[in-house]
Amino acid sequence: AAGHLPTDSRKEFELVLNAMSTRLGMLALCGTATPFASLSHADRERCLMSMRDSMFATKRKVFQTFKAMTGIKALSRDTSRSNPHNNGADKNLLWSAMDFEGPPSAEEALAETEAKGRKEFVYTMLNDSITQDTTLTVDAVIVGSGCGGGVVAAELAAAGLRVLVLEKAQYFKRSEISGSEGDAYHNLYERGCLAATEDTGLAVLAGSAFGGGTAVN
Repeated sequence: AAGHLPTDSRKEFELVLNAMSTRLGMLALCGTATPFASLSHADRERCLMSMRDSMFATKRKVFQTFKAMTGIKALSRDTSRSNPHNNGADKNLLWSAMDFEGPPSAEEALAETEAKGRKEFVYTMLNDSITQDTTLTVDAVIVGSGCGGGVVAAELAAAGLRVLVLEKAQYFKRSEISGSEGDAYHNLYERGCLAATEDTGLAVLAGSAFGGGTAVN
């Protein structure tokens, strides 16, 4: 998840993680000369709460980053590496605690869409056919394939114009989408769902996917 953070924020976060493994770093961050991993669960919670309520903006920023990353990872499909109670990749025990059954299987999702007559249109990306510097001649360039860009591109193409749509996000077929929140955050949202204002006071839940908001809403 940290890989989605901007370079400066990631370096800052790595610095804090390193500090939390040292006595001096923890003394500065939480007022206790004990590495975070050696604290009891109750003391770890008190340490994090002190960062949340700190008068220093940097500490509050670090806490908000921790909070966002923990929530994303804890509720993902496969948490066996971080949660020893989860033995496989299909179920997350935290889902049961929240009365959440989890996403349907790929087979169930396919059967439901077919029953509703919703056939998938499989797109072919121009990128796959370009192997060297190329000059393209078009009538219009649309930046973004979301609600606005997609409609404008379709209308212009229907009017006979040659249209090029530029999209930074990766294109996923239905069979490549698991339905898991963790996978969706990683693949379909800006910065892996970690986008926020500079001081992390406001989280920005923004789709970054082929189809834009229509793919995530």
